[in-house]
Amino acid sequence: MLPIFTNTSYVRRAFLVSLFLALTGLIYFNSLKNGFVFDDQHYIVKNHLIKVLDSQGLWNMFSSFYMWDYLPLTLLSLSFDYWLYGLNPAGYHFSNTLLHFINSLLVYQLVLQITRSGRVALWASLIFLVHPLQVESVAWISERKNLLSFFFFSFSFLTYLRGGTRFLSLFLFFLACLAKTSVVILPLLLVLCDISFAGKPIKSILVDKVYYFLISLGVTILTLLSHSSGGTLREHPDQNPINTVFSMMVVFKEYIIKILFPINLNIWYPDQVYKSLMEPQVLISVSVIAGYVWLVRWSYSNQRVIFFGLVWFLIALLPVSHIIPFPQMMADRFLYIPMLGLLIVMVSMPKRVMGFLGLSVILLFSLLSISRNYVYQDDFHLWQDSVSKNSHHTRSMMFLGLSYWGKGDLDRALEILKQATILEPENNRAVLYRAHIYAEREEWSQAESLYRELVQRSPEKPKYYTHLAVFLGNRDQIKESLDLLNQALERDPGYALAHFNRAVFLDRAGDSGGAFRAYQKAVALEPESAHYQYILGMFYMKRTDQPELGRNHLNLSLRLNPDQRSAIRQTLLQAGSALPK
Repeated sequence: MLPIFTNTSYVRRAFLVSLFLALTGLIYFNSLKNGFVFDDQHYIVKNHLIKVLDSQGLWNMFSSFYMWDYLPLTLLSLSFDYWLYGLNPAGYHFSNTLLHFINSLLVYQLVLQITRSGRVALWASLIFLVHPLQVESVAWISERKNLLSFFFFSFSFLTYLRGGTRFLSLFLFFLACLAKTSVVILPLLLVLCDISFAGKPIKSILVDKVYYFLISLGVTILTLLSHSSGGTLREHPDQNPINTVFSMMVVFKEYIIKILFPINLNIWYPDQVYKSLMEPQVLISVSVIAGYVWLVRWSYSNQRVIFFGLVWFLIALLPVSHIIPFPQMMADRFLYIPMLGLLIVMVSMPKRVMGFLGLSVILLFSLLSISRNYVYQDDFHLWQDSVSKNSHHTRSMMFLGLSYWGKGDLDRALEILKQATILEPENNRAVLYRAHIYAEREEWSQAESLYRELVQRSPEKPKYYTHLAVFLGNRDQIKESLDLLNQALERDPGYALAHFNRAVFLDRAGDSGGAFRAYQKAVALEPESAHYQYILGMFYMKRTDQPELGRNHLNLSLRLNPDQRSAIRQTLLQAGSALPK
């Protein structure tokens, strides 16, 4: 039995579980009708890694980065969902909702264990459950990593507090890191807990956490390697770390405001860069931080529970504080763990005040969360909401344009993408999408003009040569297409997509030998591409006297992408071969 309510009576356990379950169902029932949005396409729909649950599939999950991060346990949980629900998003939403429900119960027990106050534990966990900032982590399936990592994080923390087996606590912490690496702050929070309540010498406290810190160090290095390999680490604004400091001071102030007044929430807040201490928002933030620091110092001597909550918030924000810059400065999901600290502070007010106020907050936050769930029903509503709150955010505008494209409204898609390029002329992605839409509309001159513009803008980037080459090749301009692909490979000889497309157009030009070698090169560079393996397999089967090699490539393609099972089955049957089980 999970140790969730070991310190309460049976009746109270039943009541609390029923209350939490009822609130969870009330708030998140409408999310079960939502679809896949944004990164869900990469994490679930197009993620062939989760669709093969065998020893090789498990090895692939645990031995590689995915989406520039290391989160094998999250991928494994999504794989379980895939085998239970296929591509029915309702099942994934149910799993996320269930995890959030359990996490809220764990918050109750965690706060109870720390503060020894059932009242504080109840109010903190209830607000944690219903808070609108949590909707991003629950209603957006890809944020399973947030929910799952907190699940193991909480159990590790509880095991430590209860004096359980230290190995078990460390193991649970390690599992939390395998779900999402931002939980590396657990050792610091354990130190904080001991400093706040245990009364141990600081040296003893630190020595006791050595193994936790070693795990954190290893996971942090792994995270930096993964993001470095994926190119998601970015420079400080204007290559000036001071700008990041000013900007994150404002973000800190905004986080406090969002926790207290969760309105105008957004899937993507624009990165506002501040460059001077004298800017009004920076000055206000400095004042807020000064007051916060004073409160930390005062509470250390007078209210250790408040001290604990205030410092918890600071520590838990460290992974998203941009000490090392990442693509997004601010997000609702970043507050899933940090929020708990301020909730403890908020609910530590006098009992009389908290009673009425707490009920009002829970009612209001519940209604806001229910409303916020509707935003995540599909990409169109998600990005429409984002643009409505900030019409100058080019990234949100670009995704809204893509949503219109997906709906078949090409005119509106082009209009919005044009607006995005006007607001941010250097936004090459928006220009590229416009070129694709013009090509789809068979407006060849406009499409070609934009493809050539991208090559001129970024002559060092091989992908734009490749896009132009594919466009021209499909217009039967094979010679120029091959010239462009050769230029792309001069800039990056390891660019697999250029080799693959070069193979396609060499074949059309009648050079089957050159095409064969180019396909082999593409597969050698990207052996995890199911499409490349499939095409090379078909080439072997139909164009060479080595069909057995073709079957090997087709079988590998099937492992990488089980969704193409019917096509491969037909190919192998025609060749007199059986599809492997």
